[in-house]
Amino acid sequence: MGDSVWFMACPGPAPADALDWLADLADAMRAAGLIEGDNEPGAILGNPRGPVYRSGPAVDALVPVGHGRLSALRTNGAEFCTDPIFNYAQLNREVFACPNCGEAIPAAAQVDALGTAAAEGDFGPGAVRCARCHAPTAVNDWAEGTGFIIAGCGLALWNWPVLEEVLAPVRGLVREAFDGQLVEDGQRI
Repeated sequence: MGDSVWFMACPGPAPADALDWLADLADAMRAAGLIEGDNEPGAILGNPRGPVYRSGPAVDALVPVGHGRLSALRTNGAEFCTDPIFNYAQLNREVFACPNCGEAIPAAAQVDALGTAAAEGDFGPGAVRCARCHAPTAVNDWAEGTGFIIAGCGLALWNWPVLEEVLAPVRGLVREAFDGQLVEDGQRI
C-alpha cells in the first residue's frame, strides 16, 4: 500500500484572512474529534505547509469495518496548508481539453504552460494560453471535474480513506470555514 493525500482547498489565491479560516477549521475539526494532539509534522510525508495534527477518534469511528484503523498508520495527518498547494496529479494526463475551444490538446503541447503558471502561483484569467486556439485562460480552468491545479490554501488529509462517510463531515466544516468555497482532488504518492 502506498501513501495518498486528499486535498480540500480554497479554489483561488489565499484570501487575506486565510490563517483565521484555517485556525477556525482546526478548532472545528478538533471539537468534532476529527483531529487531536499537538502540531506533529511527522504525521505527513515531506515538509509541512502549515500545522499538522493526527486523525482523531471520530475518524476511526467513521471508517467502515474492513478498512482498518487510520490511527494505526504512521502517516495519518491533517495538514492545514497556509502556503499554496500545487496539485501536480492534474497534470498527469495524455490529453487536456481546452476550456475555451473544447479541443483535445496533447499533454506535450500544453503541460509546460500549465505547470509554469501553477509553479508561479498565477491564478490570473490570462495565465495560460491554449496551444491550439491561443485563448487566455486561468490555470484551474484546465482541471478535470471538481479538481484544481493550484489553490491558495487548504487542508490535506494524508492517508484518510476517500469514502463519503469519512469525507462528508470534513467537507462540511471546510465549506463553513472557507465561506462555501471548495475544490477537491487527491493522489497516490
